[in-house]
Amino acid sequence: MFNKLLVAIGGSNSSLVALDKAIKLGMMTKAEIHVLSVAPEAIMRIPTNISKEDEELNEDVYIITEKILDDADKKLESYPYKHSSLYKIGEPAREIIAYAEEIDADLIVMGNRDLGFFSRTILGSVSKKVIESSNISVLVAKEKDPEEDEDA
Repeated sequence: MFNKLLVAIGGSNSSLVALDKAIKLGMMTKAEIHVLSVAPEAIMRIPTNISKEDEELNEDVYIITEKILDDADKKLESYPYKHSSLYKIGEPAREIIAYAEEIDADLIVMGNRDLGFFSRTILGSVSKKVIESSNISVLVAKEKDPEEDEDA
């Protein structure tokens, strides 16, 4: 059914929910889990002739992304099947789809608020772009509304 899952994460709560759902699904299907975090080109600065501010911004993005992937790796420590994590720079939806195709993923799992510390206003909804453009099925995990009644 599902042999390879790609989990796209960006540091938001919903991306952590997506990782949890992928782990549960992976346990049922013994699937490989590949975690991908993409830093948008709109935020990263090209390393030639960059200002001190741009250099500091790049460093901040690397540090934040490293923390996001470290947290994902910790969640996957006890996962008994193959798993990996990777970081890319580019247009998030395009990079997610390209990597899913590269690894021959059966399912892309992501949160509905998938940009975390990156601004959705500037970049739009990555999950919407992935759903509309991917030939691979997409599972969009929503974080539970804290106002929701658990018995409802």
